[in-house]
Amino acid sequence: MSHLEKKRLIQKISRVFDWIVAFASQKMQSGEIFIVDDDEDICEVLMWEIEREGFRVRSFGSGAEALIALAHSNPSLLIVDFHLGDMNGCEFLQKRKALRNSSPVILISGSPEELRSLAPEGEFVSIVEKPLDLEGLLREIVLLSVPCSLKSSTGASKLPSHGPASFESTYRP
Repeated sequence: MSHLEKKRLIQKISRVFDWIVAFASQKMQSGEIFIVDDDEDICEVLMWEIEREGFRVRSFGSGAEALIALAHSNPSLLIVDFHLGDMNGCEFLQKRKALRNSSPVILISGSPEELRSLAPEGEFVSIVEKPLDLEGLLREIVLLSVPCSLKSSTGASKLPSHGPASFESTYRP
C-alpha cells in the first residue's frame, strides 16, 4: 500500500469515526447518562468529559439517590462505581432490577477481578478499571449508543450503505 493510499484510508477511517460519534451523540441526547459515584471529584471529571462530547449527564453521590431518580426516569446509560458509600454494585444492580429498569450499566472499580466474581452476569455491559481511562470510557459510551442495527454480530460497528457523507449532508447545521 502506497503512502497516499494509507493517507486516504486514514482519512476515511477518521470520517467514519466522526460520523459514528455524531450519530451516537444525536441519539443519546434524547436520553441521559447517569453517573453514580460517592467520589465527587470522579463525578465532576466524568460529567465534564462526557458533556464535552455532547451527552446530557446527571450525577448522584449515592446508590439511593440514583435509585430514586431511576424510579422516575429511564436513562440511556448508567455508569456506576462498584464501591458506593451506601451499597455495593451488586446491591445497586438488584435494586435497579426490582425497579424494572433495563438501562445498560458500565461498572467502574479499582478491583475488577473481585467485581467479575461478585456481579451477576448479564446485569452490566462492561467493567472499567480505576484509575479511569477516559478515552476508553468515552469509546464505550459511543459504542453503546450506536443502535443495534449498526452493529455486526460481533458487536463491532458497521455503517449503513449510504455512508457518512449522507449523514453529514443531512445532519450538519
